[in-house]
Amino acid sequence: MQLGPLRRTWIYSRFDFSVVAATLAATLLAGVEIGLVTGVGLALVLHLYRSSRPHIAVVGQVPGTEHFRNVLRHPVRTSAHVLGLRIDESLYFANVRYLDGRIHLTHYQAIAKLAPESLA
Repeated sequence: MQLGPLRRTWIYSRFDFSVVAATLAATLLAGVEIGLVTGVGLALVLHLYRSSRPHIAVVGQVPGTEHFRNVLRHPVRTSAHVLGLRIDESLYFANVRYLDGRIHLTHYQAIAKLAPESLA
């Protein structure tokens, strides 16, 4: 068994490593079929969880370019009248409610920064 890919998986994503570890344990304890079903099932659940809660970033324009970047990571220009958002996942039924709530929250926070006394 090669340990290099396991170490890279641990460094890249602890959640993915937990799926690998559970699959390995199920295979060793209960057999190949159970291990395979365990691995596929856990990977599917993890994928659904991740895609149902995508990362949302407020973006602004990089000065002198037409590129937009995350306002928390780059020095960018933003508008007081336009809120730019980037959703880092496809839109589908499993993440609609989460995205709706996060977009409303982000919008409310942007308004609160502009006029905090109007929200009291």
